Amino acid sequence: MTIVIFIDMDYFFAACEELRHQELKSIPLAVGTAKESEKYRGVIQTCNYVARKFGVRSGMPTTNAYRLCPNLTYLESDDKYYSDISNKIMQLLRSYNRKIEQMSVDEAAMEVIELNYDESYLLGMEIKNKIKNEIGLTCTIGISFGPTFAKMATDASKPDGLMIIKEEDIHNFLKDKKISKLPGIGPKTEQRMMELGIKTIDNLAKYNPILLSEKFGYVGLELHALANGIDNKKISDKNDRLSIGRERTLNVDTSDINELSKMIDILSNEVYNEILDGNYWFKGIGIKVKYSDFNFVTRNKHFNNNIDSLNTIKSTAVALIKPLIKNDVKIRKIGVRVFAINKIGGQKKL
Repeated sequence: MTIVIFIDMDYFFAACEELRHQELKSIPLAVGTAKESEKYRGVIQTCNYVARKFGVRSGMPTTNAYRLCPNLTYLESDDKYYSDISNKIMQLLRSYNRKIEQMSVDEAAMEVIELNYDESYLLGMEIKNKIKNEIGLTCTIGISFGPTFAKMATDASKPDGLMIIKEEDIHNFLKDKKISKLPGIGPKTEQRMMELGIKTIDNLAKYNPILLSEKFGYVGLELHALANGIDNKKISDKNDRLSIGRERTLNVDTSDINELSKMIDILSNEVYNEILDGNYWFKGIGIKVKYSDFNFVTRNKHFNNNIDSLNTIKSTAVALIKPLIKNDVKIRKIGVRVFAINKIGGQKKL
């Protein structure tokens, strides 16, 4: 059994803004995709808990957010600033010299093979306190026997919480929850499962896995295993990988190249920051696209020489995604990665 500590920063983008604008902490605050001058045309990326009391949520059009909370303070997303803070957090986590997988700009999973739950709890509290004292932000931590269940523990204990889910407790934890609470089940999958009579995780656990495989492919079997308390996912440390990538679901499904390019910029910046942090070169760039019907495709480009260029990542990813844009089905998720990476000793040439 391998215990995993899952670290999830609380309302990260908005919390970062509160860090440099202390006066915003006690008022409703939201960070969105549009410029402040065009805020009514944007979408909320995240908001603080003061705004959430009014019903403001991530993915909500700003026009709806202002309807719920007329006194809402809106700021345009500052991806470079958030990425810089994210790098500091990840460096802090890696200082523990354990296997770490960064899931996103504000999430990471840590493998703690030799620790029991009591020892993992103490380490989790230490991490929480260290992030609070050294970075100035709060996080929520989940501890369980796999990254998926550890993530579910964080979701159930936000904000600024810490929860442990042991093997003997997992079935009671899962059984009465809606299927949407299971990571990997988005709105479209939830709708398809509801049509099959699968409304809760317990329903999913009892459903015929062969039929699930026919309807959802291998993903259906993975979800069925999770619903039965089996988490087979492993932590993948960046030093063990042949590639570095980031994926993110769009707030709104789209075929607009301008919106897709904005997300590619965000993902490329995150990938590039990890390239710099690890002192890597790379010889390949790839793009992954998941459509609203949950089909996905990948495209890659190989280079003859070692590369270390943010602009090359961005321009190549945009060029790769353009032929994948369809008129009849929109894109819901994008992934950007670099591969064929190699670590260079000493300082890179500028």
